[in-house]
Amino acid sequence: MVYKFTNRAEKALELANELAIELGHNYIGTEHILYGLSKEGTGVASKVLESQEVDPDNIISEIEMLIGRGEPLVDENSVGFTPRSKRIIENAFIEARKLGSEFIGTEHLLIGIMREGDSVAVRIMMDLGVNPQKLYNEIVKVINEDNQIYLEGANKAFELPEFKSLEVARNFINLIDTKEIVVDLLNTGFAKDINVYIGDENDNEQLKDFSIVTFKHRYKDRDLGTIGIIGPKRMDYSKVISVMKYINHKLNGKD
Repeated sequence: MVYKFTNRAEKALELANELAIELGHNYIGTEHILYGLSKEGTGVASKVLESQEVDPDNIISEIEMLIGRGEPLVDENSVGFTPRSKRIIENAFIEARKLGSEFIGTEHLLIGIMREGDSVAVRIMMDLGVNPQKLYNEIVKVINEDNQIYLEGANKAFELPEFKSLEVARNFINLIDTKEIVVDLLNTGFAKDINVYIGDENDNEQLKDFSIVTFKHRYKDRDLGTIGIIGPKRMDYSKVISVMKYINHKLNGKD
């Protein structure tokens, strides 16, 4: 079965793979996935683990103590998921569906780990003093806090010539209807306050026909959210950025 992952979840699994190779392990175990979720740094799982004082360094220390390091791998491409890690992904998929999502996020992977009660990852969390019920409650809390999206003006897009194409219009509707993609667009991988990605510059294949401009909304050095505009590749970017700056200015209560 082919699973769909959010960008953050994909990054976490990539980090898990990299750690397995670094430690000379010829498999990706639950412990490596736990590390990836923590190291990823921006997803729900990372925030929840951080709130429980679990970080990448102490996870690696636990892995080295419990399993140790192996010899450098002859074939790094031979690294694959263990049966238990595969079950975690299956559990994450089931959890995502229960929560009405077709994409597996970092939070679903973390819940999937918790479902495998006798895994190395769970042992590591228990050794680090994690309370499973508190962890689950924190996941629910962060999901509710992080994933609030306010969408306006989508109907205006269909007045633009680029959106007369049935395929482009369909892709746009699917895009804005998929909450996980929108959350990733607004919160993942943006290094600056203002970010402009045009067409193929976007990592997500569904965005190849569009551009996205995002602006980090801050107040007194605190990140409060992200303002974003999704539109055609042909946009007056200087005007869009000026409008977004103005919105941010007004949200901060300035005249």
